[in-house]
Amino acid sequence: MPHVVPRFLRLAILPFIFGCVTGRIQQPNAILRVATSPAPATRRFGTLHLSSVQHLPLNYVAEDSAVKVTWAQHDTYMGLKVENKTKAAIRILWDDAAMVGRPGNSERLLPTGARYLTRDESHPPAVVPPGAYWIGGLTPVDNITLDGSKWTVAPLFNPRFGPGDARILLPIVIDGVQYDYEFTFAVQNAPAHGRR
Repeated sequence: MPHVVPRFLRLAILPFIFGCVTGRIQQPNAILRVATSPAPATRRFGTLHLSSVQHLPLNYVAEDSAVKVTWAQHDTYMGLKVENKTKAAIRILWDDAAMVGRPGNSERLLPTGARYLTRDESHPPAVVPPGAYWIGGLTPVDNITLDGSKWTVAPLFNPRFGPGDARILLPIVIDGVQYDYEFTFAVQNAPAHGRR
């Protein structure tokens, strides 16, 4: 008989996982304002529905009939959980994922599990089997620098820029077709500290 983790225990460990991916939990300052999928995805899987996570304040969910994407902002990265609701494996294309910052600049994103040293290299897609999920974090590669012998990661949202929108493009391949999911966050007063 397979081992089943009770629902209450799964809910209890989610904040721990999001908090321990690569940094400490930071008071969120970005609100998921809009989530969109391309027209073919909307026709096939329905409209993305937005909600907040009841037991995790300021964490957001965008969901259609194919995927459920949960976001949780941290000081230097965006926590992410992508659940596959289809009957086939899906792929998350890290090389095509990007964040468009408040000034309009496009930045590559480094997924959890990739080494900082390889931040400018190609990264293989995450393969998510049916009914499974990928959980980790995304860090803008321009925020990662080597200072002497120590890696430094700047704040997720640069405090030099005022409030505004930041967008994350998350390309997901479902049944051999790439769908570019886009998430727009309204960034409020950004914290000025990063992580060393």
